[in-house]
This record gives sequence, structure tokens and C-alpha cells, in this order.
Amino acid sequence: MKKCLCILWLFFFSFSLPNLHAQPYKVSIITSVFNGDDFIEAFLEDTIRQSIFPQAELILVNANSPGNEEPIIMKYAAKYPNIKYLRLKSDPGLFAVYNFAIKQASADLIAIATLDNRRNPAALEREVQTLQNHPAIDLIYQDYILSLVPNEVWENHHGYAISVPEYLPERMNLCLPGPQPVWRKNMHTKYGWFDENYKYSGDWELWCRAASMGAVYKKDPGYSGIYYQNPTGLKLSKIDEQKVQERQKENQRIITRYQSNWKVPPEAQKIQNRQLGASGYGTHIFPLATVLAHTKGPILEVGTGDYSTPLLHALCSKNERFILSVDTYQVWLNFFLDLSKPWHQFKYIAPDDYASLEFQGPGKRWSVVFVDGAPAERRIEDIKRLRDQTDIFVLHDVEDPLYGYQPLISSFTYHYLYDRYLPHTMVVSDKIDVSQFFK
Repeated sequence: MKKCLCILWLFFFSFSLPNLHAQPYKVSIITSVFNGDDFIEAFLEDTIRQSIFPQAELILVNANSPGNEEPIIMKYAAKYPNIKYLRLKSDPGLFAVYNFAIKQASADLIAIATLDNRRNPAALEREVQTLQNHPAIDLIYQDYILSLVPNEVWENHHGYAISVPEYLPERMNLCLPGPQPVWRKNMHTKYGWFDENYKYSGDWELWCRAASMGAVYKKDPGYSGIYYQNPTGLKLSKIDEQKVQERQKENQRIITRYQSNWKVPPEAQKIQNRQLGASGYGTHIFPLATVLAHTKGPILEVGTGDYSTPLLHALCSKNERFILSVDTYQVWLNFFLDLSKPWHQFKYIAPDDYASLEFQGPGKRWSVVFVDGAPAERRIEDIKRLRDQTDIFVLHDVEDPLYGYQPLISSFTYHYLYDRYLPHTMVVSDKIDVSQFFK
């Protein structure tokens, strides 16, 4: 009798003990699985080594992927009970997948993790702790590393740092949350879900919408992880011209809808928006300044920037050397309008407007054309159209396949590559041996 009572007591006690896996997760990591064969195992290894992983759930939603990710996922799911794997019968689109995953999430905090990106092992835990300590904050983001190499790990990457500005609502034209934000699930109750009509930029649209409705974002110190600039990824692929145009149209819809929230009083532009180093792209300073020192004629800047626009202005101010700075984004161009002078003109151009870049009249040429504009798809077209009336081109980001500089730049007679820092800058010309400038 005593033995039976003992067994019954042990049976009851075993089901009364706290179940560690039943404890609330601190964060739900949501991931869309599609064409991820080259990334899935490295992604899972990266995720399970996050310091917060034992207190997190990973929700993987297979959007009817044509790949063979499932056997690898099942292997990890069998070992880790906090990995939840769901498969859809069809692909509803990226942002429909995100909405579906969030509705399955049991944690109060949500983190996006894409298959081709990698995280700093300590960052997610830090971001979660910050949100727990600051209940008024809706979303948190950090600086990150941009890499051109797939499947790098945090401890041994070859990328370069992207410094993102501190949050202000008027800076949301820069999509401040970036590639690896963490946010409260109840944001969707207050501000709505990802708009499933978007294929490419639905995250930017949601962050802008929420910001316009009063959401509070915060930049946390440190780096969230590695953003792989995947040349075949959904947001960067140039293979399908129709998709390129769809991306541009989506972005323009967002700009049209929210740009009134990005306007900054002229007296505040310098303080709030022109932060040298904010974009992390000042590696063209040396070659650009060197070329200007060896030339005298008019300059065309295609794409304004935190570094290039003030630099050109400063170097040309003494002799009032003519500069035309153009941009396809009016809001970004507005950041520099206080530099306007008779000799330094600023002009908005539509993404398909090329005539505005041409000298009007016989015999006139651009001495220097600096190419660093957007959208990425028009950089090569700018070079082709301006080649016959330009002495020297200075081209930024030449190592990045996104811009497709090769093989066009190889067809120039003279070249000089400045590759000491990423992103690289190349100086090319059909008539001047530009390499002599750098000896």
C-alpha cells in the first residue's frame, strides 16, 4: 500500500513540477523560408548560438519553397523544441508570411531574421533587455555590418560598418530600423500589420506608418549583426527588369505618402541630417579630392551625400568652381539646400530624367562627374549617356555587383582603383591618364 501511494505521489509530483519549456519566451524570431538551400544550415547554426536562444522561439514559415530546406530544418527542430516549423501550400508573399508568423508568436517581442543575414551572438539579448527596461519604446535597432560575402560569421566577417542615425521621425526616409529590428507585438494592434500589397518594401512602409502615428523607436549601442547584400535577393535582384520597376514604384508610393513627415525646418537641417559619417560611405574622399585638385572645369554630382556634397562645396568655394548636384530623392536633396550658391546649384531629377544632366550648347563638357546616385539601376545609364561629354568619371561602390559597373568601366582607356577602404572608388577616363594623379 505504501509503495502504491509513493508511486502515485511521484506521478503527481512529476506533472506538478514547473515545465521550463512552458515558460513564456522573451522573443519570437520570425523567418520566411524560400529558396534558402545555400543559407539554411548556416542560418540555423547562427541562430542556436545566440545568447538568448534558450529563451526564444524560432518560427520558420516555409512559403512553398522550391528548395530542399525542410530535411535540414526537421533535423534541428527534432533537437530544439523552441523551433517551430510551419509550411504553407502556396507563397502568399513575404509580408503575408511575416503577418502569419507574428500571429503564431507566443512572445511579446518580435525579431526578423532572414536566411542570408547573421546576428551578433550577444545583440538580440541586449535589445530584448532594453525593450523590457523601457516600456515606452516600441521598436529598437542598431548599427550593422554590410557584407558582400555569403554565410560569414560574426567573429570572422569581411564587411564594413554601417552607422545608422539616431531616431527622429523626420529621418524615416532612411528606413532607420534597417535589416534586424526588434519590436513589440502589440505594435500591430496599435498601428496595423505589414501591408501585404507590397512585395519588396512593406517593412519600410509599416515603420513609416507607425512612426507617423506616434510609435517610438530607439537606436541601441552596438551592432545587430551582418547584412548580406545578396545580389539575387528579393530587394536587390536586377535579373528581372519588371521586378526592378515594381520596386521603384513601391518606394515612390512610400515617398509620396510619407514625405510630408520627413520635412525639416531649414535651420535644423545641418544639425539633424548632415552628420558626417552617418551613412558610412565616405571612402571616396581621397580620390574625389585628388581629381578635383588636378582639374578645373565644371562638376556634376549625381547623388548628394553626407560626405561628397559638403566636400565638393568646400573645395570649390574659393574659386567658385561650378557644381551641379542632382538627386532623384527630393527629401534627401533638401538636406543640402542651405549650401546653394550661384556656383553650386541643386536640382531634383526624376528617376527617368537624363536630359537634365547634359550640358546645353556646343562644345561644353563636364570636367568631373561623380556617380553615387539612386536608384542603383540608373548608374550605368548615366555613364553611358554622359560619356561623350565628360572628361573624368569618379565612380563609387565599384566592387558591388548591385550596380553592374562591369564590363562598361573596363572599356575606358584609363583607370585608377582606390581600394584601400570599402566601398571602393574608381576613376576612369577616355582622354586623361588618371593614374598620374595618384603618384
